Amino acid sequence: NEYQVPPGKWLLQKRLTKAKEILRKGLRKPSDIYADSGYNNFSNFCTAFKNEFGYSPHQVINKH
Repeated sequence: NEYQVPPGKWLLQKRLTKAKEILRKGLRKPSDIYADSGYNNFSNFCTAFKNEFGYSPHQVINKH
């Protein structure tokens, strides 16, 4: 109730934010971190990432 989102969605948002930080720092490639972010396949990770932030994981790398 405190965060106004279901626990599962909150956790995925946190994992996606962590993935974005890793990508922004250039530590790993998107294809290397999707499983660590709680996704079973790369396509679902990319879709969720874009839905959350408005751009793809690859665009994070290209911005920096």
